[in-house]
Amino acid sequence: MANFQAFIIVLVAAAAAAPAPVQQPPDTDRPVLAEFARRVNAYVEVKSAAATTVLPLVQLRDPAEIRRRTDALAAVIKSARWAAKQGDIFTPEIGYALRRAIRQGCEGDYAAQLALVREEVVGPLPALAVHARWPADVPLPLMLPGVLAALPPLPAGLQYRFMDRALVLLDIDANLIVDFLPDAIPVITTERHDAH
Repeated sequence: MANFQAFIIVLVAAAAAAPAPVQQPPDTDRPVLAEFARRVNAYVEVKSAAATTVLPLVQLRDPAEIRRRTDALAAVIKSARWAAKQGDIFTPEIGYALRRAIRQGCEGDYAAQLALVREEVVGPLPALAVHARWPADVPLPLMLPGVLAALPPLPAGLQYRFMDRALVLLDIDANLIVDFLPDAIPVITTERHDAH
């Protein structure tokens, strides 16, 4: 009996530690997400071309040298994408699909994701802008496993992050905001107001 209970405890612990299963998007989102992948890959091509013109981001110990190389890569990317604006990658259609994926990943509990996003934030957040750098004093927030599993996968070097309620596409090598989706986490109304 004791062995059986120990076996059950191990099974429950393993299930709790297992990553969230990758969720499949609805069939209606497949063409939209294919367009998202095309736009992301176009950015990766620009970044790859930019990376050939600067010193590589290899394992370095000097923070100042890391910053110089990151800044150089960001400058070349910004120059190549001089006309980039919010919505170039997160188009309205793509934004709709991503918001639906976030809702699915949160299982309706947006407050839990928002709590993770705001956990270590101190002071006001800067305004989001394409080609802005991720602020050094703003921690990179965690995501609920279900949210990360519900969002489409990204190539190496790109990550999803939240800055307050906005979903950010972040180039971690250049520390550059590639695009952002405002109100990806909707405003949560906690009070009910009667109509009369």
